[in-house]
Parts: sequence; C-alpha cells; structure tokens
Amino acid sequence: MKALLNPKTRGHKITRTDEDIILPVGPDVDLPKTLKGVPGLSQLGTWIKFFGGKDLANALNGAKVIIPKGTPVALLGSLDYRRLVKGIVDDIANTPLLQRPRKIVDLLNAMFRDPNKLQDILKGGPANAEPGKYSGYSNCVDVIEDKGHEFGASLSDEEKDALIQYVKLF
Repeated sequence: MKALLNPKTRGHKITRTDEDIILPVGPDVDLPKTLKGVPGLSQLGTWIKFFGGKDLANALNGAKVIIPKGTPVALLGSLDYRRLVKGIVDDIANTPLLQRPRKIVDLLNAMFRDPNKLQDILKGGPANAEPGKYSGYSNCVDVIEDKGHEFGASLSDEEKDALIQYVKLF
C-alpha cells in the first residue's frame, strides 16, 4: 500500500532480454537443388532458376533477424505485428521483386539491432524520426513495469496512513 500511494518510492522495474534472440526468417536450404530430387517436382527447380527464383531463394536462405540482448520484454510482448508487417510491405512496394526478401531482412535487422532504437520505433519514434517510419508498432506505452497509476500520491502522509488503516479493516 505504501508503494501504491507513493509512486516515487517504486523501483522502476524493466525486464530485458538476457541474451540475443535469433529469429530465422528464411529456409536454410538450396531450394532448386532440394526440389531436383523430389519426384514430380524436379522440373520446378529449373523453372525457379529461369524466373529468378534462385535469387529469391538465396536472399532468404539462412536469413535471420536478431533481437539484441537488453531489449525491453514489454515492447516485444505487445508488438502489433500486423501494423509492422503492413509498414514493411508499404516500404518495399517500389523495390524490384527479387530484391524484396533481402530488403525485408535488412529492414528488420536494422530495426532490431539497437534496443534503444527499437524502443523508439515501437513506441512511436523519437521526435526527429521520419514521420510514420516504422513507428508505433507496440501497444506498450511504457516499459517500466511497476510504474502504475498515481492514485493517492497527492495525499498527505497522515491521510495515506489513515487510508492504509481503513483498508486493513476489510
């Protein structure tokens, strides 16, 4: 109750990742080579090569996004991935088709490389950020977990003590 009524005495707890989180976003295979040995799909590998799909597969092959150690967990837990994906799709709309997979991976890595930058991006971006550029993708408004409301903060010490005693009656 004392901490509830005295917000300045709270610890400002922020849970952070204790190691890098690696998210694979692409297959770790040579798609045309793999399809070559599958009955009925052996010609598909040739078509993939012909239409530039090999470049597409190579761009995604082994691709991963790294969320760095120290990133606030609250930001990741409340990530609005639908808005994030839409923002990325909008950004790559004018990129040539075969360069899109690599650009997506590069954009995600740039966003997640720095925990402080990630916090700005997910919460709405710093004041000097490009307007709307990967901002506001988290529903989390604050990473301090024990911040809470400030009910009773303006009460005098005597009033706080009286309120605590009153609550003890129940």
